[in-house]
Amino acid sequence: MTANSNDEEGAPSKKTLARPALEHLQRALPTVPDWDAAGPIIFETIRHLNTLNDPDEKTTTLHLVESCCLRLLSSIGTKGIAPEILYVPPRAQQTVGSNSESGKWSDLHKNLLALQKSASFAWHDDHLIALLAVEGMVSSTGQALSALLDGISSIEQLNTSKNIDLKRLGGRLFHTGWFNDEDIHVPKAMIRFGKKIEGFNYPTTFIMTRNVALAFDLQDAPIWLSKLISEYLFFPFMLRMPTTRKKVNFALHFELTLYAEYLNKIDTKSHFEETYERIAPVLERCGELLAQENSYELSRTNNGPPRIAFLLHSHSYLAHARNYLTFLEGLKELDSRPLEPITYINGNETEHGKERLPQAISERGSTIRWIDLSAGDVPDYLLAIRAQADKDNIAMLVFVSTPTFLITSARARIAPRITWWAMKYHAIQSNSIDGYLTYGSFGPERIIEGRKWRSTFPALTDLYDPNVAEQAHEIRQRYLKKGFCCLLACIGRAEKINHRPYLETVQRLLADHPDALFLWTGRSIPPEVKATINELGISEQCECIGWIDTKLYAQVIDIYVDSYPFASGYTAYEAMAAGKPVVVLETPESLETSTATTLLPALKRESGSRKDQDRLIEIFSENDGDLAFTPFVSNIETYEKKALRLMEDTQYREQSGEAGRIFVNEFLSDRTRMTQNICTHFFEIIDGS
Repeated sequence: MTANSNDEEGAPSKKTLARPALEHLQRALPTVPDWDAAGPIIFETIRHLNTLNDPDEKTTTLHLVESCCLRLLSSIGTKGIAPEILYVPPRAQQTVGSNSESGKWSDLHKNLLALQKSASFAWHDDHLIALLAVEGMVSSTGQALSALLDGISSIEQLNTSKNIDLKRLGGRLFHTGWFNDEDIHVPKAMIRFGKKIEGFNYPTTFIMTRNVALAFDLQDAPIWLSKLISEYLFFPFMLRMPTTRKKVNFALHFELTLYAEYLNKIDTKSHFEETYERIAPVLERCGELLAQENSYELSRTNNGPPRIAFLLHSHSYLAHARNYLTFLEGLKELDSRPLEPITYINGNETEHGKERLPQAISERGSTIRWIDLSAGDVPDYLLAIRAQADKDNIAMLVFVSTPTFLITSARARIAPRITWWAMKYHAIQSNSIDGYLTYGSFGPERIIEGRKWRSTFPALTDLYDPNVAEQAHEIRQRYLKKGFCCLLACIGRAEKINHRPYLETVQRLLADHPDALFLWTGRSIPPEVKATINELGISEQCECIGWIDTKLYAQVIDIYVDSYPFASGYTAYEAMAAGKPVVVLETPESLETSTATTLLPALKRESGSRKDQDRLIEIFSENDGDLAFTPFVSNIETYEKKALRLMEDTQYREQSGEAGRIFVNEFLSDRTRMTQNICTHFFEIIDGS
């Protein structure tokens, strides 16, 4: 990343900076070989047009783009695009004015009309991206995106053609910057789209709404765009109460999309609560409809240890899966297993059976049942789980962390007992759910949102890997050679740091320490995070290191500056295990699911035995219970003071890191205790006590 110095005193103006870039683009347009190359070049040309004061030069540049499009269009024969998507002629002529060359725009339009009418007409996303770029050039990117929305709602071919890969189109629009800036035209078009599809039948509405999510790359789209799609399309669609099995399928698909692409993007407790509060009645209704297909009662008849199925919606090796593996390890260590675990995984064995998580589950003694959702019908998926539960004679089905389909499954009674083992937020409540189990408390229960939750003692036994110590040292040496002597980090999903106050805290920590570097991680870079880092002027001291081995980088860094409001769990514990200090801000989110969930109540003598409390206070204190080495702070000011002291005081940094390491080794290694605790809770839920 590079620093954004345009606003600094004495810095060159944007117009001065744009001139060489624009000249490069002008030279590139006549020879660009294909649409893959044309899309970004055309878009960058659009971005620089507003720096031109000379009308003739602007007109010349417009013609270069026009000629590029015409040349590439001529190479595709009869493939083209319907003119409804692109309102080029009038806007282009207004832009070009009375110049004699302006007729070329009309020629372009005529060619498009002819292509559409030809017998061999076919859509293709390569052409769509370039023509949207022309629309953006002659009007604005917002108007071009509005035209795309109008096209999806009115042109049947855009929703049915196999030549249009809308997912690929959305990815290209995202990566070329089309969604970076909020534009007033897009909300208006989204509202218009939502009203138009109200009169369509459910299948058509579902297809069109799904296509908007693809064309606007909901997976990576910035928050402003995700909110528009969810508020104006997804929620209204879901809240049209399902009355048939097919509508249940559509509603549950949207629950899945909202969870994966909307909730995780705005990672706050309040957002989770508000979203599920809105859709819970619909999900309950889905369960009622699905229950009507059940013609028999599930019951456990075997006389041996109860069989309990654990449902994993994903085969990814994430934190909640690692907690489940620790539970299985604890079961193997008991003299006799009090229950028989069976793991239900969404997927198929042929494609995913050799992956890390299923292999680890098998090694720990659990049978695996693969139940595949890829066919697309969620009710069939849930009923397949129900049939498997009946065949396996299970006593209870446990949703491991991820709550998608939980409300519907509980209401449909797809198992004799349904329990939610929540490892993040806890806002979902339904009278159909039999058990609520949370994680990481020294006490047997917690009161969350007015409901009593059963709580399990934490155990995390694979937090430190001595085999990567040499590699960690080599990575540190590379940073030292670059002049970075203090490495700050927050490790996890990039969405966690997508909070401006947190990044402003990082900015203040880096401001007086040019030898400090902030490392952050993620599968992709949210545009808001990149923009904020550039705006704050800290891009030269920030580095995204991708999706990495977390135990390796726990040994690379110096200080784990945890994100807020949503803080870390597993990765922060890994830093502690490596002897690295952690700084955590007390927020509703961190108190609900992070290192603070387990440790802070015990340090405040609100949880755990007196013996445990005394020992924990001793570990994190320098003198007489002062808790000098605790990770937790109550406000941003003390967060920054603590982090700065850790950066500047090497002895304090080492003492704080050692306190965390001792805590992890003494209190997070007893998986037998954790497993026995969980089993007790499960038996009580099965018995209805």
